[in-house]
Amino acid sequence: MARDGIVHPLTSAWPSLQSPREWCSGCGLGIILQSLVRAGDQCGLDFPGNVEIIISGLGCLGLLGRTRGFPGRVVPPQRLTSTAFSLAERKPEKRFILLVSEADVLAGGWRAVLPARKDQLIIRGAGRVIGLYVNSGLLSLYLHSRRKIPLPSEVRGEGIQFNNLPAEARRRGAISASRWTPLHVRRLTLALKQVLKAEQGFHFLEVISPCLMVWADKEKLGEVLERMDWLKKSCEILPQASIDEMDLAQGSKITIGFLSED
Repeated sequence: MARDGIVHPLTSAWPSLQSPREWCSGCGLGIILQSLVRAGDQCGLDFPGNVEIIISGLGCLGLLGRTRGFPGRVVPPQRLTSTAFSLAERKPEKRFILLVSEADVLAGGWRAVLPARKDQLIIRGAGRVIGLYVNSGLLSLYLHSRRKIPLPSEVRGEGIQFNNLPAEARRRGAISASRWTPLHVRRLTLALKQVLKAEQGFHFLEVISPCLMVWADKEKLGEVLERMDWLKKSCEILPQASIDEMDLAQGSKITIGFLSED
């Protein structure tokens, strides 16, 4: 239920998973969460019966863990991926969703979002891990888009270019990798349905969702409608995109869609 008392029509789908009251009106997190609920409901999945959400408790996403009756799992950011893959091996009948943001990366390094090495992706049985990463633009305030952020668990000197996370996820063994935005909510929901029904293994989705608190002033992206208009003008839909097309540093357009297998 929102602050004004309005009940969302999807409230009855996964009643134990609701948006925190503290989230800003028009925040992309609410759109992303409802896309996940809608996708799970349309796939006939029960939460928390068939699906388990794993968060760190940091940032705005962490507020989910403080909602009444939240049945997900809260772990330190450094243990997000290792916990998800360990659970997937022990409970192959379930889908484990890593719901993470840049706050987790700043606190735990990139292992909060992606496994450090490809050999860590081995899941026996039919386990599924879905990495749902919300890219709010916060890291761009700290780092240049071409600078590498070291993974704490990796060899010294090895790092990651966060301007192309779908390609990085594929390099680290993801079966599928894609990028979306809250504006393209139907495509995001369809992508979530696809990975919820997909084969065992690791599936990665990046959602570009500029934070209202960070980017709302007039010299940046404006408020909700201006932000959505910016996404409309800045995005290009490519159902099967190449690695080069997915690179955010290649030009002004943000490519959304699935990364092709080639």
